[in-house]
Amino acid sequence: MDIDRHRTRPVEKAPLLMQRGFFSLPKEAYMAIQYDKPFKTFQEQIDQLKTVHKLQINNDKFAEYALSTFSYYDLVNGYKELFMVNDVFNAGTTIEYLTYFHLYDKDFQNFVFQYSTMIENTFKNKLAYVLAESFGVDIADYLDNRNYKSSYKNKIYLYNVKTDILNHSTKTDKSGNRIYTQQPSKHYADNHNHIPPWILLKNVTFADAISLYKLLKSPEKQKVSHLMLSANIPVNEKIQFLTASLDLIRHWRNVVAHNLKFTTYACPKYNLPVNIAKKIIPEPSVFQGRKQLCDLYGCLVAIYIMLDNPFLALKFLNSFFRVYNNSKASDDTTKQLYAQIRQDYFNITGLGTNLTALIQYACDNIPKESPFI
Repeated sequence: MDIDRHRTRPVEKAPLLMQRGFFSLPKEAYMAIQYDKPFKTFQEQIDQLKTVHKLQINNDKFAEYALSTFSYYDLVNGYKELFMVNDVFNAGTTIEYLTYFHLYDKDFQNFVFQYSTMIENTFKNKLAYVLAESFGVDIADYLDNRNYKSSYKNKIYLYNVKTDILNHSTKTDKSGNRIYTQQPSKHYADNHNHIPPWILLKNVTFADAISLYKLLKSPEKQKVSHLMLSANIPVNEKIQFLTASLDLIRHWRNVVAHNLKFTTYACPKYNLPVNIAKKIIPEPSVFQGRKQLCDLYGCLVAIYIMLDNPFLALKFLNSFFRVYNNSKASDDTTKQLYAQIRQDYFNITGLGTNLTALIQYACDNIPKESPFI
């Protein structure tokens, strides 16, 4: 049977998913499937981009390099809502622009991810400090049910959180005993007589650590909040802002980690309280025109505030400027392309003039002398 193996498929038996009951089509319906997303060579992809989608491609070798490195989906489908109308690219859009825009996007995502993980580690370290100080260094003590509320807003339950924590670091052997499998908890289980919280929390997900904080009773929750935020605001506002910030940062970190669409993403479910943010950063231009802080800008505000340390703030600024001025191009044409991409990226992500104001505020508030002297 002379059938293109990439585009149709002669089938004697139902495909595996159909055999297992995922689909219930009659046999004749899948005798020769016409796949709507068939395999295409790089040259076929280039031809389709030129003729169907009207992408400007003047250098097929560069286009093949881009498509073989970053994939058609990442370059085209990932940004179609930004640069296409009715599946046709905006006039003048080039394959070079798409490629460099994608690289700029990835650099910015890596910047967000780097500081999100820094916030995660800082938070876990301070949470562990409070757990050990208040309840002890043995897991039976610092995870004792009596130290926590049984639920948080009827959405998070202590039993489920503790089960998740154990499942992420242990497994059950044939005898029904729990054994630790993840380092460094395994090392402590094998070589010490207890697993302190600063060790266990290294094997706990960011989400479960946040849930544990939410379930803490008021005295310990206040201690963690004071350690995380030095701002001179009431403790109840610290708790509210810290909770919202941790949720927002974790969510944006996951968007990056799972390679989801980043530039146009927003999450109204996790929204920073603007009124409290204005108390922490008393510069009106930082929040001008902002009624919500659930987008990428809100995430950057949360990260900056959560760093709460002049040295980390300086590192944050240096990292930002490396991303902002990331073009090492020597020719004027590529320099101009990068400048256009930077401007477009800030407009598309909604960072705009607010981010300029935030960066200026951060620069102005870097102490000239060490605050620890």
